[in-house]
Amino acid sequence: MATQLGLMSEALKLLVLGMGFVFLMLGIMVLAVKALSYLTRDTGGTASPSVAGSVHACTPGLSPSLLAAIGAAVHAYRSTSSHSHDSEHPL
Repeated sequence: MATQLGLMSEALKLLVLGMGFVFLMLGIMVLAVKALSYLTRDTGGTASPSVAGSVHACTPGLSPSLLAAIGAAVHAYRSTSSHSHDSEHPL
């Protein structure tokens, strides 16, 4: 009986030590993520690139006039048929 009590005591010590170590590591990870978030936060001083500029950068083979025509066609399609298809595709 004494050996079982000793084993249970050792198991409880190991349990507390292991859970304490995991809790400590998770706390360190939270602090690291907060520190990285603080270091990489956006200051708001930089301007984001325009949508047309990012599209043009992704499609070097298309001319700007073709991109403008595609944009105008998409805009015309969305403005004329945006409400007519709502009943066909409910969310």
